[in-house]
Amino acid sequence: MAAIVYDDQVDRLDPLLREGCTYYMSRMSIEPIRMMLHQWLADHAFVCVFTHETTVRMITDMSERILPLFPPFMPLNQVFEFTYHNDIFVDVIGMVIFVSTIGFVNSYSRRIPYRNVLIIDGSFKPVKLVIKDKVITNHLTKWVRCSDEQPIIVATMLRAKREQDHSLHTACFSRVHFDPNVAVARELKRCLNKELTLSSP
Repeated sequence: MAAIVYDDQVDRLDPLLREGCTYYMSRMSIEPIRMMLHQWLADHAFVCVFTHETTVRMITDMSERILPLFPPFMPLNQVFEFTYHNDIFVDVIGMVIFVSTIGFVNSYSRRIPYRNVLIIDGSFKPVKLVIKDKVITNHLTKWVRCSDEQPIIVATMLRAKREQDHSLHTACFSRVHFDPNVAVARELKRCLNKELTLSSP
């Protein structure tokens, strides 16, 4: 679920909130998602809003047993069923089965590197990810090894390009995690490795 900070609450909460940290939050407002946000976030009907009464406390002793470390993931065979509009954001998990060589596109007077990546999940429907810019350069070695190691990746806040080529594109706030040590990734890898072994000649 998306959580939004408005107006004067930005100054109050901005020093407290850091990416990658976990917090206990109380006294938030739950509201129906506005149309603008509904066009960005797939399969979300509500949004959390920070108010002047919201309290925030960091959790330092964090584990999967307390709270899942990732949001629920959309099955790959449902991604474009739920993305009614272009540019809706989705979070996905899958096994990497193909990584292209690096290409470049020109944008804003820069040469931006990109790779095309194919991933699968339990539906065995391949989906193309277009990985760009820092999501490549921050993980150069890991992307090179992907074709051989076939890791499970978690990719968050990807833009679903429904009206172009039915692919998922990274944005400046997208994140990719390789073989995260969480139950959902371990189980997906076990199931896919089993199916791929049974189907191999």
